Amino acid sequence: MELCENDLLIELKRYKLLLHSAEKFHSSMDKETILMEIIETLKEVYP
Repeated sequence: MELCENDLLIELKRYKLLLHSAEKFHSSMDKETILMEIIETLKEVYP
């Protein structure tokens, strides 16, 4: 199956959002900050 340009852009956005979340996890020990980041990222990646 061939991906179109739009699909690639969506996948790139998901990748960047998840990478940003992972960076936050590693930089913070605050449970609330991490949980809020997970929730917000999942809402954006999987609407």
